[in-house]
Amino acid sequence: MRYQRKINYVDAIQFTGDNWKQLEEFVGEENINGYMEDIHSKEVKRYSIKTPNGSGGVSRGDWVCRDVKGGVYPCTDEVFRATYYVDEIPLEVLEKMVPDDVKAMWKEEKE
Repeated sequence: MRYQRKINYVDAIQFTGDNWKQLEEFVGEENINGYMEDIHSKEVKRYSIKTPNGSGGVSRGDWVCRDVKGGVYPCTDEVFRATYYVDEIPLEVLEKMVPDDVKAMWKEEKE
């Protein structure tokens, strides 16, 4: 039997090496396990973040995604670009397009 993934949306931020404050705000301080910085430039090179399955490393160019249940997880740029595209439809418009029974299923999944 063949299956297709349900449509889901994630919020995401790409770690550029310069945006560590935005990354910490996105993930939440409580979800930062630690980080490595370059001893010469003091630039943050890698983060370790708490995920629903333990912890994961985030390097420059990687994305950090927040799923529908609020969990955060790292994703390489290659996998992110193969899996997601920018959703340019405002959420309010998109919600009007979704049938009520599908909205009910989404609500059940979040709980």
